[in-house]
Parts: sequence; structure tokens; C-alpha cells
Amino acid sequence: MKKPPPPESLLNDDQFITLAKIYRRYPSLWDENDIAYRFSNRRREAAKAVHEEFKSETGLNLEKQELEREILRLRKACSIEKKEKILFLRN
Repeated sequence: MKKPPPPESLLNDDQFITLAKIYRRYPSLWDENDIAYRFSNRRREAAKAVHEEFKSETGLNLEKQELEREILRLRKACSIEKKEKILFLRN
């Protein structure tokens, strides 16, 4: 059975870039080497800060789940790009 395609992004390119810049400032959400990554309360605080900063900078008031879905889309895009760079370097 084939997976349904993911829903379209709620963000335009500029908003997606803004989200990436904000997300990057909170390594406790993505960097396993950051000690804060190991503490769920620190990750929750960081996620809340990302949500608030994103709302402040873009004027968009996305639901928590909507923003989390956009962050997953961002992480997937970065993962694909990283794999492509590794393949390029091997050739």
C-alpha cells in the first residue's frame, strides 16, 4: 500500500527560510551532542521559543502541530541535501 503524499507546506519560501534560521538557534532540538538535547523539558522550552519567535517574525500564528509538521519538512529537506553532498563527495 502506497503512503499518501504529505500535505503541502503552509509556508512560502521566505517563511520557510525564517523558520530554518530560528530553528538553527536552538540546537537542543536537533544536535544530539548538545547536553540540553537529552532533557525533554529543555526541548519543550526551545520548541515553545521557536513557535513564539516564528509568530513574532512572520506574523503567522500556526498551531503547534502545524509548526511541528513544517519543522519535520525542514529536517527532511536538510537530510536529503546532506545525503546528496555525501554522494557528490564520494564521486
